[in-house]
Amino acid sequence: MTQPVDIIQNDPEVPAGVFAELLAEWQVPMRILRPDLGEPLPASAAAVIVLGGVMGVHDEAQHRFLRAVKEFIGRMLAGGTPLFGICLGGNYWPTWPGGRSGAIAAANAAWLTSA
Repeated sequence: MTQPVDIIQNDPEVPAGVFAELLAEWQVPMRILRPDLGEPLPASAAAVIVLGGVMGVHDEAQHRFLRAVKEFIGRMLAGGTPLFGICLGGNYWPTWPGGRSGAIAAANAAWLTSA
């Protein structure tokens, strides 16, 4: 069985939506992880989608779970895990050494590769 794509949902108002629909259509297993609700993030992943939220990447004082999300992204980068970030998720990439982000057709998203 193929490892699931982990979808990190940071905000109850920002669900996986079309990304979950596409993965289901393509029969790609996925799991939605909710660090905003206190769910732990895994030590490793096959691929990750980090969704958006109303908060910003520097709002860790108000949204303490963001530190865990940032650390998780760092572990994934170090391991070469493919990452796709939308809105808040895409704004994390430039915060990591070696992380590069790029716009995707006028969307607020980033596909991350490590240097």
